[in-house]
Amino acid sequence: MKTVCENVVKAVNWLKGDIANSDDFGGKEEFVFFSAERGVYGTSYSKHDGDFDIHHVCTIAEFNALLAEMENNFGKYTGAKFDASKATKLEVSKVDIDWSEAPEGATYWMPSGEFWQEAFIKVVDGNIHVWRSRWYLASGHSVDSLLKLGMVERPQPPVYTQEMLDNGECPQVGAKLLIAQTILPCHVLKFIGLEVEVIGICSDLSGRKVITFEHEEEGVGCILFLEHFIKPLPPKQELEDGEAYSFEVKYRGRMKGVYMSVRDIFYCVNADIAAKDCTNITLLTPEGK
Repeated sequence: MKTVCENVVKAVNWLKGDIANSDDFGGKEEFVFFSAERGVYGTSYSKHDGDFDIHHVCTIAEFNALLAEMENNFGKYTGAKFDASKATKLEVSKVDIDWSEAPEGATYWMPSGEFWQEAFIKVVDGNIHVWRSRWYLASGHSVDSLLKLGMVERPQPPVYTQEMLDNGECPQVGAKLLIAQTILPCHVLKFIGLEVEVIGICSDLSGRKVITFEHEEEGVGCILFLEHFIKPLPPKQELEDGEAYSFEVKYRGRMKGVYMSVRDIFYCVNADIAAKDCTNITLLTPEGK
């Protein structure tokens, strides 16, 4: 996840180089938020929960890292404005492999070697497929042989279930869920019905859990952990290679196509549609074909 450095610099300037200058700083918070309605930065979600437009800015660690970088480049902060154009973008990654860049279906990552350039890999029926802007079959290799050459298996994200939600359990970082179609704060409306990934959990001043999440197109958002605000992902549908399906695609309506597991797409008459972009997928019977 990349942080927009300019916004972090604005936060540094507004808080005068010290996160403790936030009037709601309690010493245990992990994130910085910005209330566009009030034009202020703070570290407590609850204090701005009713605002029309509230945004996640960065983590406290990112704030301090940028402050340290700016002080190293331009001297101790004295109240003068830092120049955002001279700051490098901060990139935060918990692992060396950025799995957010992995294509759909990737289960391994292979580092560069004597016979390989680094690549994402998936295994289908024991066969190795390598991603090079599309999936290619790599004959003559096995999972065991590639593991010995340093191939890394994709870590499995934590699963969030309906039972966990019913029991009041907060999702873990890395879990994927849906933003429910219900009455939500205005700043979360654009995420309704979308699949998001939890990237942070913290508590507000009242002790309530706040979920910070990310969507690949809509960006980062935050919301109180309330059972009617979120819901687990439905079980993933198993698709059979070579079978014909009917499905819905945003802005295209109902379509028909044959599923190709190697590329994880539906092959249609006028287009190839990624399976991840399809909803309400139904196997076509002989009569329906």
